[in-house]
Amino acid sequence: MEYAWTERGPPTSLTAPAAAGELVAAHKAVTGRPPALALAELELAHQWLETKGTTGMWRFNWGNLSAGGFADGVERLAWKGDVWRPPWFAPAEGADARTLELHEKMLSGTAPSAFRAYEGHRQGAQGYVTLLQRPT
Repeated sequence: MEYAWTERGPPTSLTAPAAAGELVAAHKAVTGRPPALALAELELAHQWLETKGTTGMWRFNWGNLSAGGFADGVERLAWKGDVWRPPWFAPAEGADARTLELHEKMLSGTAPSAFRAYEGHRQGAQGYVTLLQRPT
């Protein structure tokens, strides 16, 4: 299976006011209405923590949402869209101990093998809101 992005590329950061605007637009697109202020604050705080204030956001993935990983030695991606591969997916020769540890965890099913990738902040925010709207 081929994906649009195999590397994470540079961070896809944005300012706090821009993130708030994208979140409101995403809620309107997904649910048909803007979020309540308390919900928007909670979601922005979560997104901010997951992405280090968006400086650790890759490929417009608002919550650094994983796309799946290995189970029983076979990669199973639950996400059917584009993905980017983390550095531990195929560590380079001489990789540091942490990367090698994450590679082993990935193979054992306790670390992701891929993360969701979006075309822009609008799509990433909508993906984030859509995931949070799931009842389970």
